[in-house]
Amino acid sequence: LEELTEDFYIDMIRKTTGEDVGYCLELGGLLAGCSFEEAELIRSCGISLGTMMQLRDDIIDYINSKEAINKLPFRDFEQKKKRLPLILAYKFATDDQRTSISELLKKDQLDDDERKLISDLIFKKEAILYSNNVMLKLKESLFENFNKLNTSENSKEIISEIVNNIVFI
Repeated sequence: LEELTEDFYIDMIRKTTGEDVGYCLELGGLLAGCSFEEAELIRSCGISLGTMMQLRDDIIDYINSKEAINKLPFRDFEQKKKRLPLILAYKFATDDQRTSISELLKKDQLDDDERKLISDLIFKKEAILYSNNVMLKLKESLFENFNKLNTSENSKEIISEIVNNIVFI
């Protein structure tokens, strides 16, 4: 964990989920008759949107309620995936907490107390503020590109609603 950086992680999800969403939206734009320039702007919006969606998904993985998040919680941790929430938890943890995280990563399954410890570290103020700043930069980039498109007010409202449902921190 100490070797992974926040920038590396964000770049990774941008190049995977972000690009996937971006290319899908670009294709949709081209099929709808957009110019190549407009399609490129749409793709850029999609990259920001997909990156935001992946970051949100990685964060909610640490909410210990299957009903609340509609998936099994802590799967990323139990599968040893080192996502941004865990990278930040490790970064802002004390030495003892870092040791605990490292030891817990060796386990196949966590008990309730261990889940609470990890969740408390994930949702520590500094980690959430960092994630929030990443989300806000992505949101800003999305709207900067989206506003260059000649779209209706209705389209802007729809995009705003989608983004506001992703950005919850």
